Amino acid sequence: MLANEMSSKNIRYSSPECFNSVGKPINGNVPKRVPSDTKHEPYWFVGQLTMTFPNQKSYIGTGTIIKAKKKGQTGLYVLTCAHNLYDARDGGRAVKVSFQRGLNGQTHPPYPAVEADDWYYPSDYPDNSISKGVDISQLGAELVKQSRALDYGLVKLREKIDVENCPEIMALDDRALQGIDVALIGLYGWENQDDNMYVGRGKVEIVKDQQLGYPISTDRGASGTAVMSEKGIVAVHTHSGLEGDGNNYGRRITKEVIAHVESWQDMQNEQDALNYNVIMTDSGKWLHAPGSDFLFAFLLDDWSQDLKNQVTASFEEALKMTSKIKSAVSETSGEDVVNGLYLLNQKDMTKAMNNIPGMGQSSSVQKNEKASGLAVEINKQFFTAVLAGLGGEVEPLLVYLTQEMGKVQAQARKHTSTENFGTVIGLISVMPILNVPVTSFKYVYSFKETQSWFVKVNCGSAEKYSFDYSYTVVDYNYEKS
Repeated sequence: MLANEMSSKNIRYSSPECFNSVGKPINGNVPKRVPSDTKHEPYWFVGQLTMTFPNQKSYIGTGTIIKAKKKGQTGLYVLTCAHNLYDARDGGRAVKVSFQRGLNGQTHPPYPAVEADDWYYPSDYPDNSISKGVDISQLGAELVKQSRALDYGLVKLREKIDVENCPEIMALDDRALQGIDVALIGLYGWENQDDNMYVGRGKVEIVKDQQLGYPISTDRGASGTAVMSEKGIVAVHTHSGLEGDGNNYGRRITKEVIAHVESWQDMQNEQDALNYNVIMTDSGKWLHAPGSDFLFAFLLDDWSQDLKNQVTASFEEALKMTSKIKSAVSETSGEDVVNGLYLLNQKDMTKAMNNIPGMGQSSSVQKNEKASGLAVEINKQFFTAVLAGLGGEVEPLLVYLTQEMGKVQAQARKHTSTENFGTVIGLISVMPILNVPVTSFKYVYSFKETQSWFVKVNCGSAEKYSFDYSYTVVDYNYEKS
């Protein structure tokens, strides 16, 4: 691990100097600077992590976006090492983590930095971690071994990154690993160039139960770099060898590591499923999902507490459905849903919905809107119509709706050749007289002609637009089976 003051940023490298150092030059092996354009494989899923700790010190390391366990979730998870995320000397667990992919010394980076929602490492790591500045020659061999064995982690991003062909973590056997060609991409900090991306290449020479050794030069800032082979990621770079050892080392990807990484993804999915926002109004309160998973319920103050509880329970159950819908779309059509944008026609969407137990189409209606007005009013008018049956004023939701529809627009600009585009809006309404909650999901979609107009409108602006477009609303009712 490495720690070194960065004069330009007041940011340090995350590896401690005395942990044999994470970086060591290997004779005859010199990492090469990556070409300036990183908007393609394999560079666009690699990036720099910045971690801030309770003592307000910040460090950099390296992370790699990996293929997720579940379809539709690739682009959310970044593999790195545990010592990037926890250090007792700096107060323990990092309090803020961000990921800047494709960073390569550009004045204007090709992609925006994305903040993390959460980060994980083995539960035993804090008790076995070795802080920066600790002389490991004074420590017991078993502690050093344990610290290295537990030195892997996962970062969950706040927003999904739209990136293709992310590498998979692979547990290969000893024979497959011995002598295999590998590359370390990232290596931030090589030649004291903190924001430049490098690639180092070599072969795996040392294969141990929990470690791989390779004669590839590294330096401070390389902490967490993926050790990639043609088959996938086989290790996470963590430290260098002893003086005279011609290798640097990484935590080998084993079945145990994969099980941990997948369990962290499952844990996050369960947490996300019950994460929602509440907005108070004069007559009640809105419940809505975060981000571009458009799901809404409105609880009237006049309702009985029992009915409020029923609607809230139905809403929380429906929160779990948003990820199931996206997974079903990915499985049936191969399309990933990013920032709320769906690219399916009605037939393909219905096929995906029919894959979900308890979901069934109830109606399909074509609509047309023709008028002129301010962009913010157009957005308000659209959602007022969609949410009309819930009973709440749309005005308190406008900041959220404008922000998230802006993300849908930005995503739509990347797919101008598609024939269909739309989004899914979930509603928890109350059946009159019977006073029982009803859960439905609307697929609101249109065609290429509408898209050309849609992507030009600034949802939150006071600019006036004329519009004339048609769209289709397909309703699907859901009953928990």
